[in-house]
Amino acid sequence: KYSDDVLKRFLQHLKDRMPTKKEFQNTFKLIGYSNYCEFYHDNKNKQRAEMALNILEQIKSGRVDVPAFTIEHILPDSQSRENAMIGNLMPLEENLNGLCQDKLLNEKIPIYERSNFSIVRNVSNRYKGDEANFNINSRSIAMADKLYNEINHILGAL
Repeated sequence: KYSDDVLKRFLQHLKDRMPTKKEFQNTFKLIGYSNYCEFYHDNKNKQRAEMALNILEQIKSGRVDVPAFTIEHILPDSQSRENAMIGNLMPLEENLNGLCQDKLLNEKIPIYERSNFSIVRNVSNRYKGDEANFNINSRSIAMADKLYNEINHILGAL
């Protein structure tokens, strides 16, 4: 039966089960999707990546209804297994994603600038002229931190 006490116990249970930030980062970094790497090539991996990207776009943009998107690999998916990891992924409109096929990051930046997704424009602004400093692992950790902090904020407000 519902009661305020039952709700408080449930929320406390969620807080007690929350992993440390380091544990969350390590697990989050394993999310990935690939069209080439067999380890990351299945529908379950794609759904996890889409969900993570959707939530991060909601946080970044403040929008609740994120439009349909395809998964863009910032560095070409075909070049390494690491390029399948979440830190190399972002949401992108299908028509723009089609223009990015196996291009280098500096060639993709003008395409990214046309996107309606906040995450994509952020990547474009962050790495324009500084493409060599793009790092999948660092971006994965930053994404994990953003999501972890948002979850803690929500749980703290309840």
